[in-house]
Amino acid sequence: MVRVPIGNHRSMRTEVRAVAPDANPYLSLYGIFKTGLDGEISSAKDLRAGGRYLPDNIQTAIEDFKDSAWIAKILVETCRAVMPN
Repeated sequence: MVRVPIGNHRSMRTEVRAVAPDANPYLSLYGIFKTGLDGEISSAKDLRAGGRYLPDNIQTAIEDFKDSAWIAKILVETCRAVMPN
């Protein structure tokens, strides 16, 4: 959903891809901001020579999503922010 294309200091930008029209706008914005604040920075030397990051099929993508500790942390924090005790 959020993409930072590789480029030099003049062409650096952040793109927010389309969010589903039925998505909660507050949770969507929270997820975008949280990703920008807490997202990991790649330590690769040459990002252009990097391999593919996205899976080839939806089943693999779903499994990767379920197994991601970072996504679990974001979702827990989001739920706590939206529904405090």
